[in-house]
Amino acid sequence: MKNYIVIILGTTSITVYDGKTDSVISEPAAIAINKKTNFIINIGNEAVQLYEKIPGCVNILYPFKFGMFYYAEVTEKIIEHFYKKYISKRIIKPNLILSIPIYLSKNDKNNLMDLASDYGINNVYFVPKTIADVIGVRPDALTSGVYTAISIGNEKTEIILAVQGKIISYKVINIAGICFDEAIIKYIRNKYNLKIREETAEYIKTMIGGLYNYIDEDGGNNVLSVNVKGIDLKTGLPRIVIISSVEIIEAQRNVADELIESIKQYINNFSDDIRADITVNGIYLTGGGSKLKGITNYISEAININVINIENYQTYRVLGIKEVSGKIQSIAKDSHNLIHIENLL
Repeated sequence: MKNYIVIILGTTSITVYDGKTDSVISEPAAIAINKKTNFIINIGNEAVQLYEKIPGCVNILYPFKFGMFYYAEVTEKIIEHFYKKYISKRIIKPNLILSIPIYLSKNDKNNLMDLASDYGINNVYFVPKTIADVIGVRPDALTSGVYTAISIGNEKTEIILAVQGKIISYKVINIAGICFDEAIIKYIRNKYNLKIREETAEYIKTMIGGLYNYIDEDGGNNVLSVNVKGIDLKTGLPRIVIISSVEIIEAQRNVADELIESIKQYINNFSDDIRADITVNGIYLTGGGSKLKGITNYISEAININVINIENYQTYRVLGIKEVSGKIQSIAKDSHNLIHIENLL
C-alpha cells in the first residue's frame, strides 16, 4: 500500500509521512492565540514563526501536552490544519494511518475518523505509537516473539505486552514526563520559597537533571549547577538561586521510584513463561521521557531485566508504521471499515 499518509500525533510535534513520496515532514503541534481576543491565528510552523515575530501580541500553546482531546475544539482545528495542508489537494485520496497513544478512547478515535471523512478519506487505521516504535527496531515483532515495551510520554506512561504480534495486555500509568518537571517545581518552591515556570523546570531537567550523579574525568562525582530565576513567594519580586544537580536528582528519583513500582506491579502479573521470555528479550523503552539521563539503567537495575532504550524513537516509529502498512492492506475487509490495527496485530 503506497498511497497512504501517516500522521503521528505527538505531544509537542506532529510528524507527517507520505508513503507515496517516501518523505517525512515535522511541524510543532502548536497554536498561536491572539492575547486580546483568544482567537486562534495560526497553527504549526506558522504559529511558532508568528510568536517569534510578535511575542507581545501572541500566546503559543501546545494543547496536546494536556491530553489529545483536553481541548477538543483546538484538537480538531490542529487536525483539520494538517488534513487540509497535506491531504485535501490530492485527487486520489490516500489511506490514512494515525499513530496514537494506546489509551485513546473509542469516542476520540471516532472523532478523528469523522474529521478524516470530511476530507474524503474512507480508510482510517490506528497504530499505537509504542507498537510502531518496537516494530521499527525489530520488524519480526509484527508476527513473532514475546516483547514488552514502556513508553514514557508527557502525561502518561504506557506498558504493553505482545505475544506473536498480538497485544495481550497493556497498562496506563499517570506518572510520566510532566511529573519530573512538577517535582522540580515543587522542590524549588518548598526549599527556596521560589515559584518557577514549567519552561524553567524543563531547562533545569535538561541541563542538570537525571537519576545518577554526574561523573568527572577522574571518576569522581561532578556536581553541576545552574542559576534559576523565579518569583519570591514572600516578596513577589524576581529572585535568582543556584540549584545543584544533587538536589534535582533527589527530586527526580522520587518520581522514578513511583513509576518503577507501577511497572513492577504490572510485570509481576506475567506468567513464569512470559517472564522468562522477557528476561531474555529485554524491555524496550521509548517516548520523550526515555531521554531523562540515567532512566534506562535506573529501571533496569530496579526490575532486574535488561532495558533497551529506543533512542531515535521518532525515526523508528516511521519505520515501524511503514512495516505495518503492508499488513494493513492484507487485513482490510472493505473500503468502509475502520480497522483498529492494535486489535489485529
